[in-house]
Amino acid sequence: MTKEKNISYPQPMLSSVDYDNLRVDFFSLTNLEYKAIQNCSDFLEKLEEALLSAKMIQIPEMVVVHLCCYLGAAITIYNQDKSRDLEAEINNLLRRHAELSLSKFNHYLLNSNAHIQSSLLDRLKEDTPGSIVVQTLRLGRIIMDMMENLSNSQSNLLKKQEDLICPQNEFFAFLIPLVNEHHETWQEDLDGLSINHAINQLTIQIGWLVGYFSYLDRKPNTNSYLEYCLPCIPLYMDYTNKLLQAMLTRGQILTSIQQLSINDEEPAIDDAEIDNTETASLLNEIWELSQKTHSELPPATTKFQKEATIFQAGLEKLFVELISEHMEIKVLYMSIFYFWFTLDAPLRGIPYESLNKLSPFEEIGNIISLIRKTTFELPDPEFLPNVKILNSKMQSLKSKLPTPEDLDNVPQDHVEYQSTRVNTAIHTLTSDYLKQDYHPEIIANVLFSQWLRLSVLYGVSEQEWQKMNHYFVEILNAVRNYIPTIIKK
Repeated sequence: MTKEKNISYPQPMLSSVDYDNLRVDFFSLTNLEYKAIQNCSDFLEKLEEALLSAKMIQIPEMVVVHLCCYLGAAITIYNQDKSRDLEAEINNLLRRHAELSLSKFNHYLLNSNAHIQSSLLDRLKEDTPGSIVVQTLRLGRIIMDMMENLSNSQSNLLKKQEDLICPQNEFFAFLIPLVNEHHETWQEDLDGLSINHAINQLTIQIGWLVGYFSYLDRKPNTNSYLEYCLPCIPLYMDYTNKLLQAMLTRGQILTSIQQLSINDEEPAIDDAEIDNTETASLLNEIWELSQKTHSELPPATTKFQKEATIFQAGLEKLFVELISEHMEIKVLYMSIFYFWFTLDAPLRGIPYESLNKLSPFEEIGNIISLIRKTTFELPDPEFLPNVKILNSKMQSLKSKLPTPEDLDNVPQDHVEYQSTRVNTAIHTLTSDYLKQDYHPEIIANVLFSQWLRLSVLYGVSEQEWQKMNHYFVEILNAVRNYIPTIIKK
């Protein structure tokens, strides 16, 4: 008769986690452990595909680092605004289980020979919580097979590999959709239990993996793994949070713009109510598609990219506030063009005394023509399926928004007040970032990008905008080359 195992996971665990609440007839500890390793396995399968494509090999430390990146993304998506509250607990939980894992493997298996190891392994399994040893050995085998596959496929093993982490474009292209998929299944399986059970077990599993590989490497402690792993968790929490915030802001802008199309008067017929319901449904579809398409974006990695991302988030937040105050789109469109032009022109060699003699709005037509000409002459990029669907949905939404002619008809009594309000707000925002030593070119680039985005309300199709966005650098260079010619006319 098999002796019943009665080893519990050590406390404390994450907030709201109680393994005693896991019922055998519903979602047992075995289910929790298996699902955690299955999540890790799914992730490693996708990671291997990306690394094969990039012709990269891996060492155990870097594989575990990637798992910690996955954990950081999962923490943020599963908990969102509460994710930061878990950071210290997760750090301690992972470290504690890594040390427990190493001590257990060393106690039972260190210096044992093949003849007696099987018996000692059985004793190790009996002296550890749940089925964590079995799951760790399985996951370790998956990782070893993955590393072997990567090494065998590497065409030139003598070639110096500069990067240790999967290229960020490829990494985020599968990371966020996969975490979202795992989140949905966890919510179904836990059925009301705290989602922290998932984070807790993933953290424990990665900790045991750290201890296991440290044992295999004959390391005296887990520090050589943890010094790489632990910093990646908050780093990818930040990356993921910024991505979610950017997506949320874009959704708020869409909603605010849509609200401008609703007449202030009570609709006289039911068709208007139906149309607003359809518009709301369309916005939901666009939001879901935006989540999928923006999940493919890589995080900012350089100082320039990070500062551009931060300023863009601040500018988009300001736009949401101004649109919520019923500032006219035409006023926003013209104001942002003015601030971009007056900031960018001196960077292109136009002296301030010459700039003061120019009227930026006299050039807006020429610049628009140049942008459209440059865009037209570039080859059409191959968009992903989600982007194509999003283009179609955005075009449908635009049919429910005011026409360009309606946007141009700003009542004269609104112009002075709104122009002052918008100009002051944009000037204050840009000045604040410039005082923080953000490079003027970063500010100018983001202003130009935001101005281009608003152009979809002035006759530019969503597909044309996507092409403009794809070739943003080429378009920006064409405009930069044009600006110095203005004073020579």
